Amino acid sequence: MMDFSRQLKVQGMNAETQARLAAAKVLIFGAGGLGATAIPYLAAAGVGALMIVDDDAVALSNLHRQILFTRGDIGRNKAVAAAAFCEARAEGSFQAIERRLSTAEIVAAMQAADIVLDCSDSRQLAYQLSDAALFTGRPVVFANAAAMGGQLFTMQPHADLPCWRCLWSEEVLPSGNCDALGVLGPVPATLGLWQALEAIKLITRFAPSLSGELLQYDFVSMRQMRLRVAKAADCNHHKQAADMVDEAVFEGDFAAAKMQGLRIIDIRSAEEIAQKPLLQADNCILMSALLDNPLQYIGRQEAVLLVCAAGQRSRSTAKLLRKQGFAGVSAYPKAW
Repeated sequence: MMDFSRQLKVQGMNAETQARLAAAKVLIFGAGGLGATAIPYLAAAGVGALMIVDDDAVALSNLHRQILFTRGDIGRNKAVAAAAFCEARAEGSFQAIERRLSTAEIVAAMQAADIVLDCSDSRQLAYQLSDAALFTGRPVVFANAAAMGGQLFTMQPHADLPCWRCLWSEEVLPSGNCDALGVLGPVPATLGLWQALEAIKLITRFAPSLSGELLQYDFVSMRQMRLRVAKAADCNHHKQAADMVDEAVFEGDFAAAKMQGLRIIDIRSAEEIAQKPLLQADNCILMSALLDNPLQYIGRQEAVLLVCAAGQRSRSTAKLLRKQGFAGVSAYPKAW
């Protein structure tokens, strides 16, 4: 039996709140720098069930910050290794999912959970989880970390509160990630701990969690800021089943797209195209123009590949068009 005596001495924690933890199910996307810290602390706190989703394998470069793993785990799936770690040290159900989930599978998994943690460091998945949260009513604790900075945002799926899209519009290009900027181990570990703490507070309600605020930390100066996030006036906070559409991402290169008969459409701005032309493009159509009147440019069943500067706009545009019945539209997910 686990001993929670020290935990139960915290003001607001008691046998009832501990029972809520034991009955709770937390869905965690990502067992990397953030998840490798959040996962064991949730298990050790007495959360009854963890569902861990990660299709990546442990690499030597992970070990400096993902201390959940050892050299013996190199090459092993991260979700499997994380679940095994928890099983050896805590009581509960620890399920590993070794692949990426479709939108329908994400929705189903969230409906079966109480709280969701986004530890993936994937901006596109964050948008999917935000939409699914509004559809299912499940809160999501988001975090990201790179170099010497990090952010924490707890999304309460409520009509009057901001969602992830309110915080980060898809029109705003990302400034970098840990692959590009590097990261020191304690940085994502700290954010992962905050995610675990937020999940515990949401489950037990022994203390208030973040609501409508972004917690931002500069680890160079050790300064913390709390920023109020406004709900975007044009953000759809009433997601329906029709909104939960799987995106289509093209995994090959432009030569493969040509061989498969896809028409390549560059949806970047004229300035972006001038700086770095895409010679393989069949057409250059501004994203806003394509969305305003898609039938003017593409057929409903036409095989089309959309390309943008970072992959975000192409993915969001392809998803919007597929929702309108343009089933042949896919996105080039990489930066160009």
